[in-house]
Amino acid sequence: MGLNQSELELVFAGVPRVGPVEGCTYCYTQAELDQLGADRAGVPDDLVMAFARESDGHWNEEQYGLLWRGLAPRILGLLERWRDEMLLKGLTFARFGTWPEPERSAVRGALRARWRGRSPRRRTRWSPPPSWVPPPMRTRI
Repeated sequence: MGLNQSELELVFAGVPRVGPVEGCTYCYTQAELDQLGADRAGVPDDLVMAFARESDGHWNEEQYGLLWRGLAPRILGLLERWRDEMLLKGLTFARFGTWPEPERSAVRGALRARWRGRSPRRRTRWSPPPSWVPPPMRTRI
């Protein structure tokens, strides 16, 4: 059974903060990197989404798992709201299989509840995340 948002936050409350985040300063400002390593509740949703959807080469490998674990309740909440499975692409790089069992169970439960709640016949209209920018139009030559 899936946990609600406050229960997820309790499960992940003990995850230590990373501190100064070492990430791609071409794609992220130092202020954004500092936000990611500080109070998780203060990280804007669009930055959480950018982190979760970004390729793993943009982040310090040693910090990535702790960042993902700390942001897991937020990422799962955004997944429920936006239905964007790309938010989960970093779980392998975050070494999900090495996380403490209560955290892995919480993520699995949230994902099971999400998939059970979807009807294969029900189509939902896609809505872009708040910071989404459409790709440039391609021109034919």
